[in-house]
Amino acid sequence: MFNKHFNNIFFLILIIYFNYYIYKIKCDNFQNSIFSLEYQNKSGEKGRIQLHYNYEAMTFYDLNDIIYSLTNIISFTICNDEDINKSDDEKDTVLLWCTSDENNNIYYGVYLEAFPIWYNEQKRKGHSFCMQIDGVGWIRNVVDKICVDDKPCPDLIMLGSTQFINRYENGDIISLNNYFRRRRRKYGNNIVEKIRKYYYYDYLYDNNWMGIPLILDSRCFSFNIRTFDNCIQQGFDLHYPPPYDSYWGSNYKEKWTWEKVFEYAETITKCTKKPGFNLFNVNLEDIKFFVTLCQALNIPFLIEDTELGIKKCGFREKESINKLSIFKKLLENHYIKEWIKLDSINQWKNQTQQQSNNNYQFEIDYISDYNFNGLTYNMLPFMFLGDQVFIILSINYAFYMKCILMHIYLFISGFLKGLSITKQSKFIEQIYDYLDILIDETNPFIAHFNTIITPYENIQGSICNNSNINRKSKKDKCKLIIKEEGVFPYYYSYDGKLDIVYMQHIMSNNENKITISNNSYINGNKTNYDSLFGLTKFTCDSQANYEKNTITYYNSYELEFPISHNETLILKSMNDYYKNYKQYDGTCSIFENDLNLAKPIQFPFSTFSQLSKLEQSSVITRFFTRLYYHIYKPNQESFEDIVLELCDSIDEILVPDCNEIHNIKFEFSKCNEKDQKMKITYKNCNIIDNELPKDISCDYIPLRNVKGYITFLIISIALFLEFIFLIILIKFRNNRYIKIASFNFLLSLIITSSILDFSIYFWIGVKNKYKCILRVCFMIIGVTTFIFCFSIKSKLLNNIYYNNSLIKSNNVSRIEIIFNSLLTIQIILLAIWSYTNDGMGKKIKAIKSDNFYEYQECSIGNKKFLIIMFCIDAVVLFLSIVSAFQGRNIPTEFNISKKVFIVSLINSAILIICYTNITVDLEMNLQYIFGLIAILIASMIVNISFFGSIILKLFNIERNSISAIKVVNRISNQSNQYTMENKN
Repeated sequence: MFNKHFNNIFFLILIIYFNYYIYKIKCDNFQNSIFSLEYQNKSGEKGRIQLHYNYEAMTFYDLNDIIYSLTNIISFTICNDEDINKSDDEKDTVLLWCTSDENNNIYYGVYLEAFPIWYNEQKRKGHSFCMQIDGVGWIRNVVDKICVDDKPCPDLIMLGSTQFINRYENGDIISLNNYFRRRRRKYGNNIVEKIRKYYYYDYLYDNNWMGIPLILDSRCFSFNIRTFDNCIQQGFDLHYPPPYDSYWGSNYKEKWTWEKVFEYAETITKCTKKPGFNLFNVNLEDIKFFVTLCQALNIPFLIEDTELGIKKCGFREKESINKLSIFKKLLENHYIKEWIKLDSINQWKNQTQQQSNNNYQFEIDYISDYNFNGLTYNMLPFMFLGDQVFIILSINYAFYMKCILMHIYLFISGFLKGLSITKQSKFIEQIYDYLDILIDETNPFIAHFNTIITPYENIQGSICNNSNINRKSKKDKCKLIIKEEGVFPYYYSYDGKLDIVYMQHIMSNNENKITISNNSYINGNKTNYDSLFGLTKFTCDSQANYEKNTITYYNSYELEFPISHNETLILKSMNDYYKNYKQYDGTCSIFENDLNLAKPIQFPFSTFSQLSKLEQSSVITRFFTRLYYHIYKPNQESFEDIVLELCDSIDEILVPDCNEIHNIKFEFSKCNEKDQKMKITYKNCNIIDNELPKDISCDYIPLRNVKGYITFLIISIALFLEFIFLIILIKFRNNRYIKIASFNFLLSLIITSSILDFSIYFWIGVKNKYKCILRVCFMIIGVTTFIFCFSIKSKLLNNIYYNNSLIKSNNVSRIEIIFNSLLTIQIILLAIWSYTNDGMGKKIKAIKSDNFYEYQECSIGNKKFLIIMFCIDAVVLFLSIVSAFQGRNIPTEFNISKKVFIVSLINSAILIICYTNITVDLEMNLQYIFGLIAILIASMIVNISFFGSIILKLFNIERNSISAIKVVNRISNQSNQYTMENKN
C-alpha cells in the first residue's frame, strides 16, 4: 500500500518537473517581437512608434519607410516594449554615436535591426538594455569632447578610417585586441584573417585594433547611356565604355585609360554644351577623386621621410607632375561640372591670405541628381536610400534607363567606416556581443551596410549576396520587381482565360509605382483593361489594398494586384527579376578583382593622426579651384608651380604636433650674438603650446654681446695694467724698493697673472678644437705658476724672518728645485692630456623631458690627468696658506707676509673657479662669465696690492716710510729691532 502511494507521488512530481522544464525552455526561447522606437528631432520634439520585428528576415516591418518619413531626426532610442517605460535604475541604455545627421538617416536602420537579437541574448543573461543612437555627423564624432564634465559619454562611436587615430591618441577609445582574442576563443576562427587586405593600414595602429570594420565606402565610375547614344547619333566619335562595346577588344585595359576618360569628357561637353564629367557632390569627394587618380596612375600620394619620421607629399617629382597634367585641361576648360558654390569661391578669392589658408572650408553645392550628363565619379549605390536600391543594370535594359552605373577597372579607392568602443563604457563585454551579431556572416547586417562588397572576404554586399533576397519583406520584394523603369509585359488568369497586359514602371516622388501602359490598348481589349486595372498608379506595400492603391509581392516574379475591394489578380512578370542578381555577378566579380588593387588613402602606411586633418582640409579643393577658375598668373605660375604649392600645403598639414611624438628632431639657427640666442626649428613637429622652447642660449659666450664685451673689456684692462707694471718693473729694476720686494717675485707675478688672464680670452667666441685645448692649457699653467709664485715667496719670508737658513744653496735653491719639479710634472701631464684630447665632443641636453638634442662642446679629455694637476695645485696652495699663517707673528712692518696670506686665500677661490669651469658642465653661460670675471678681478686686485705701494714710493707719492730691521741671536734667542725713517 505504501509503495503504491509512493509511486503515485513520484510520478506526480515527475510530471510537474517535466511541465516546468518544458515551460522554462519555452520562456528561454521566447523572443518578444514588439519594440518601441522613440525619436527626437532637431527642434526637440519627440515621438514614439511601435515596431514589430521579423526574426526570420531579421528586420522590422516597414522600418525604412518609417525612418525616411521622419525629418530632422537627431536621435533614436529603441527598447523592448516592456522596458520602454521603466526607470533608468531598472534598465541600462547603450549610447551609440553614428555619422547620420538631421539631413541624412542612412545609418540608423541597420543598428536598429540588430538590436532585438542582441536584446534577447542579454535578456537571457538577466540584463535589460535599451539603445540610444545619436546622429552626430562626420565632424562631431571625432572632435567633440566625451565623458568629461557634462559632456555626453557614448559607448560606441562610428568613425571613418582616417578618424580612429585621433580618438585613440586622445585616450577616448580602447584597443579591440581583447575582443579579437575573445572572438577567436568563442568561435574558433580569427576574424582578422577574413578582413580584406590593406584594411590593416586603416584599423591597426601600434599593433592595436582601434575599431571593427563595418562599411566599405568605395568609389565607382559610371556613364549615362542616353548621353552616349545622343552624341553618337550626332556623329561624335564615342563608344560605350568596356566591356559594353566590342570596339575596345579583349585588351581594353590598355585603351580605356584616364586619358581616354578625359578625352571623352571633352567630346561630351562639345556635344551637349554641358560639362561631360561629374563628381559626386558631397564633402571630401575631390580629395578621394584625386587619390584615386594618383593610385590609378601609379603616383604615390604620400611618401615618408625616414630621417624625420614624417609623411610628405609624394608627387613632387617632375614625372608625377607630368602624369597629373592630364586633368589640367579638364579643369581649365570646364569639362567637369562645378561642385562648389560660387559665393564660397568668391569669399575665398577676396581673402588676402588665400594661398596659405589650408583650413578655409569651401561650401559644396549639393545636387542629388543621378541623371548626370556623360561620365561621373561617384559612390557605390547604397542599399538604404528610402529602401530603394540603385541597381546596376544590364545593357539590355538601357533603352528604358536614364543611366547605367558602370565600374571601370583600377578606378576604385577604399574608404572605411567602423565602430570603436569608448574607454569609459560600462558595458564593454555586452558590446562585444553586439559586435559579434553585426559582423556574423550568417546575419544580414554587414551586407545591409554594404551594397556590393564588404570589408570581409567571406561576406558579400546586399546586391551580390543572393541570400538577402529571401530575408526581404514582401514590400521590399515587390519593389525589386517594379524597380526598373520602362514598359514590361505581365500575364494573368481571369475568368478562366489567360491574357497579357503591358504595365509601366515609373518613378514618382522618389517612389516606385506601376500602372497600365498605352501599349496594352494597342495590343489588347481596352474595355477589359479599364475595368480590371483602370488608370490608377499603384505602390508596393505589405498587402494588396484596393482603397489604398497598393500591391504586394506574391511569389517569385509575381505580384498580387487588387481589382476590387475583395478581389485580386496575380500578375506574373515575363521578366525574371531574379536574373538581375545573376547579372550582378559580373559587376560583383569586377569589384572583387578591383578591390585587390584599391588601396586606402594613406597606403602604404598605417593610419596616422594627421590623415584626418588632411582629409578635412581644403588643399585639394583649393588646388582644383585655382585651375578651374584660373586663379593664378599664367605668365608667372606654371602647372608645376601650382602642384608644388599643393605639395607644400600637404607637407605643412602632415607635420604632427610636438606633443604627439617622442622622437623630436631639432635644428638650430646660427647664434644671434646680440641676444645670445639660437632659434629652434622643430623639423618633424609643430609647437601648439608653450611647453617647448622656441630658442635656447648659445653654447658659447659671444664676443659681440654685452657679456662678451664686458668680459673682453676686463681682460684688456687686466693685461694693460700688467703691461704697465712690467714696464715700471723693468725701468726701475735697480731701485731699492724693487729690490726689497724682490725683482724676480714681481716679474713672476706679472708673467703668471698675464698667462692666467690671457687664458680667459679663449673662453669667448665660437668654440673649436684648438681654443678648447688652449684655454685649459693656459688656465692650468697660469693658475699653477700663480700659486707657486706666492708659495715660494711665503716660504722664503718665513725662513728669512725666523733665520732658518740664510744660505742660498740651502734655502732658495732647494725651494726652487721642488717647485720647478712640480711645475715640470704639471707640464708633462698637460702635454699628455692635450695630445690625447680631441678638443671637441658631442653632448646631449634635454629640451623637455625625453626630448634631447646633440651639440658640440669642449671635451675635458682624460679627467684623471686634470684631477692630478689640480690636486698638485691644491697641495701647494695648502702649504702656501700654512706657511703664510706661520708668518702671522711677523711685525706689521713686514706686511708683505700678510699680503701673501690673503692672496693665498684668494688663490683658493681662483683654483676652485678654474676647476669648476674646466671640469664641470655648467648649464648657463652666465655662470661661466661670473667665474671668469672673478678670476680677472682677483688677478688685478693681487697685482695692484703688490705694485700699488711700490709705485707710490717710486713716484714720491708716499713721502715718508719707515723700514724696520729685526736682528735675532739664534744662540741666545735675543733680538734687537732697529727702525729708520726714509724721507724722499
